[in-house]
Amino acid sequence: MNHRSKFFFFFFIVGLTHVSAQELVSATLLGTKTQAQLLAQFNIPFIQFGAKYYKITYTTPDVQGLQDTVSGLLVVPDNPNKVYPRLVYQHGTSGSKQDVPSVNYENGEGRVGLLFGGLGYVALLPDYLGLGESRGFHPYVHAASEAWVAEDMLRAASEFAQQNGVQTNEQLFITGYSQGGHAAMALHRDIEKNLSDEFA
Repeated sequence: MNHRSKFFFFFFIVGLTHVSAQELVSATLLGTKTQAQLLAQFNIPFIQFGAKYYKITYTTPDVQGLQDTVSGLLVVPDNPNKVYPRLVYQHGTSGSKQDVPSVNYENGEGRVGLLFGGLGYVALLPDYLGLGESRGFHPYVHAASEAWVAEDMLRAASEFAQQNGVQTNEQLFITGYSQGGHAAMALHRDIEKNLSDEFA
């Protein structure tokens, strides 16, 4: 390989690395709930905190390996002096791009994130590829993308936490409903097989 070829090969590899790198793009405060409001909403006596909830966008690969910007709901308990576990909630089957946690946080499954925030978890609810802010079509029950979109949201949430003084510990809980059960198992399997050093 001559010097010119080496030069282009180097920048090609650097370019690929940059394109596939995950990063937090934006975080928009959607609202806040006090402990009293969450107690009234859910009627569960174990709620100990109020919550702030955000729509975050972040980068992740699509199924072709091209960089996409996706969205999700991030819910943070309102006491900045506490250290919280993280919890990923994978939502059920969506009938439209807008039927996702980052949009339906008052009447849809996003409410689950508010509940978890009140219970003392930093809750992450990814919208999945092809839903919310993501382009294209949703690859239904596609285990690999269900896992990597959530993993990149965990990384984006870590960036958010560092920037906003949110303290989390090493505990990570994973759950979901309907399609989200499949997505939760896919995420757990991938972390256990490939990313236990990062997330466990």
